[in-house]
Amino acid sequence: MMPWDDPAVARGLDAGWRDPGNVADLTRLVSHAIALLPAGGRVLDYGCGVGRACVHFHPDRYVGFDTSEAMLAIARSRFLQYRFLGELPNVPFPGECADVVLSNSVVQYQPPDRWEATLRDIAGRARVAALIETYD
Repeated sequence: MMPWDDPAVARGLDAGWRDPGNVADLTRLVSHAIALLPAGGRVLDYGCGVGRACVHFHPDRYVGFDTSEAMLAIARSRFLQYRFLGELPNVPFPGECADVVLSNSVVQYQPPDRWEATLRDIAGRARVAALIETYD
């Protein structure tokens, strides 16, 4: 179990992500995604947390994925029109992969022996681009 699986921790993280520096990081990543997204393109938010990136995309063109049910509960209660998954099928959109995959602050929380597999999984789900941001 990861710390953010606890609902109280998830709520605390949600509040922390409103920090101007965190907002700027997400805005930069989303701006790159929008620039790369073809007309009608689809976005997979890999490690969506509380879903804060979803509002930049049409609900029919966005899927958020996270392994934390506590984080997903916040996302689902806040963004009712959007789709959030706790398990990720091979293809998040019926019949095809996402055009752009966003992944913000996910890889560094994986054990080092999972980094390569995680990066391959993220990249393998994107048709056009995988945008991965991580911190040390």
